[in-house]
Amino acid sequence: MNNNFIIFIIISLTLFYCTSSNQNEEGNFTVIQSTGEKLFYEDFNNPDSINSWNYNTNQNIEIAEGYENTQSVLFNNTNGRYDPYYLMARQIPVELLAGKTIRISADIKAGNISTAPETYNGIKLMLYLKSDYGESWYQAEIDHGPFDWKEISFTQWIPEQISEAHLVIGLEEVSGKAWFDNIEIREIISEPLPFTYIKPEVMFKGHKTGSLRGAMIGTSFSTDLELMEAEQNQILENIRVFGNEWNGNILRWQLSWIEGDWNNELAKDLNAYYDWLNMSLDFLDEVILECEKNGILIIIDLHSAPGGRTTEGFTENRMFQEKEYQEEFIEVWKVIVNRYKDNNTVWAYDLVNEPIDDATSIDCFNWNRLAWETSIQIREIDQDTVIIIEPALGGSPEGFLKFYPLDIQNVIYSIHMYSPFAFTHQGLYGQNTGIYYPGEIEGIYWDKEKLRLVLQPVRDFQLKYNVHIIIGEFSAIRITPDNSACRYISDLIDIFEEYEWDWIYHAFREWNGWSVEHTSDPDDLDPSITPTCRENLLRSWFELNY
Repeated sequence: MNNNFIIFIIISLTLFYCTSSNQNEEGNFTVIQSTGEKLFYEDFNNPDSINSWNYNTNQNIEIAEGYENTQSVLFNNTNGRYDPYYLMARQIPVELLAGKTIRISADIKAGNISTAPETYNGIKLMLYLKSDYGESWYQAEIDHGPFDWKEISFTQWIPEQISEAHLVIGLEEVSGKAWFDNIEIREIISEPLPFTYIKPEVMFKGHKTGSLRGAMIGTSFSTDLELMEAEQNQILENIRVFGNEWNGNILRWQLSWIEGDWNNELAKDLNAYYDWLNMSLDFLDEVILECEKNGILIIIDLHSAPGGRTTEGFTENRMFQEKEYQEEFIEVWKVIVNRYKDNNTVWAYDLVNEPIDDATSIDCFNWNRLAWETSIQIREIDQDTVIIIEPALGGSPEGFLKFYPLDIQNVIYSIHMYSPFAFTHQGLYGQNTGIYYPGEIEGIYWDKEKLRLVLQPVRDFQLKYNVHIIIGEFSAIRITPDNSACRYISDLIDIFEEYEWDWIYHAFREWNGWSVEHTSDPDDLDPSITPTCRENLLRSWFELNY
């Protein structure tokens, strides 16, 4: 087994990071808006072509009969999880991909595939990227079959700054057979946006206070009415404490349908979605009144868009594959805006939380266009309330590398900052613990200047277009060693303040893992008797609010 293949076994062990993109099969929509240059192609018709791939030659990976009587590569794993990584990897020159939207496709056939232990395991058609911002894994969503030959694909935008790219195919954590043929990477050309942005002479900030410094806050996810009422009463008390005692001046309120977010079938049910939405807005009325009493402005964050995600967890929004959910997305915002357009406590509408539009269907808008279309409809109803736009790529800083500002009045822009994920989310999803900041994390040294580098696309976007920035979420889990979370949060706030960005911490009295009122001991579930370093840090900044 060569060294490159060992690297890919390590990659596969961490695939809970990957983003699943919707597949393109017969009878489904096509993700192609218009096709450009073919960047890579492999059909295995040359007997030596398999030697261009890195793989374990001791495994049952071989050339076999392919699609339409040509040749393919066959993965035949009879050992299942005892030999879990039946994978082949091919390095792709980064200059072919950088800065482009690409479609990766393959003709695949599958037989007798065992049930995968996790949704990200199984038949793999995957792209691994390494860049200044870390590592990323993108893959097609493929059922376990059996099925005859069919084309499967996914679409992905590639940052300019990538340093490595590898195409990966095969079987992971499953037994059975899978054939791959006609593997292609092709550039995708999107339609131009139907507007032109004119850089304003004066930046729109959205407020006259010095800075907005606040937090997200825990919401009620209970379906039991008695328990829900108790939770809601506690939330209202937490809002009072946050404004009156902590002096926070902005609250990002998440309209989060947790049942729909984690249940694919329920998420498709628009009647159920509106039942949840109407109930959530009824409680939001109470939340807004409590904010008003305690001098807090509020951002309405649509955390759960109609249609949910394409698979459980943090993946593609279904509204980028199925047009009816885009139409309902705009209708949802009409409902919200008509209800709150004259409320002075409602400072902003955050259109959607962490959008992902990697595999946009031909009959759907991508996020840049959908944000514009939605904002136009909002401005027909409400000309003044701030609109907040997060870029695609999940609201990450590098999302601004491919986003174009809207020619809509009173818009500001937002990102969420959790890099490096291995540090901020250590201990979650099977990740290692005991990771320090500053320090070396996954082979990269992270300190304040590294954080500044990761945030540079946001700063460049701000300066290029003269727009205001608000950090909609940032945090680090409390279990980090030696007050590392406190140092990380402090360094980020220093950068935010230097750039005059407003900011919102995630989160106040939500899950205890993000709580600044709890110690770093994961077994201690009670708030600390004495203030933690993180609590003192946030409160010292909140004292500057007016």
